[in-house]
Amino acid sequence: MKRLVPVLLLLGACGVSEEKFYEQYAEKACTLTMECSADESTGFFFDSQEECESFFALALSLGTGGCDYDKKAAKDCLNALDDATCDSSGDVDSACAEVYTGDECGMSGGDTGWDSGR
Repeated sequence: MKRLVPVLLLLGACGVSEEKFYEQYAEKACTLTMECSADESTGFFFDSQEECESFFALALSLGTGGCDYDKKAAKDCLNALDDATCDSSGDVDSACAEVYTGDECGMSGGDTGWDSGR
């Protein structure tokens, strides 16, 4: 077991695959969006978590053509979403700014689709 712990720690530090990022980002962003949209200031209005997740996953998949994907930055972005509150969207935006980069990338600079409007 002692030998397994360093391997598990190393694997956890590697980042997240792009497919998993789409799924987890959509889930986490929508959980926060649904929670924060109660006061209708987010600009996003969805009837359900599922509708929201479909929207975010589609937006990410369509907006990332020509982008370079950074697995480590994606993990940092997801961690920021875990810690986010309705008042901390700027923290999420800056944490997610390096997930997709490149000259031909429509999502570079942290345009990950979630902005609380605050």
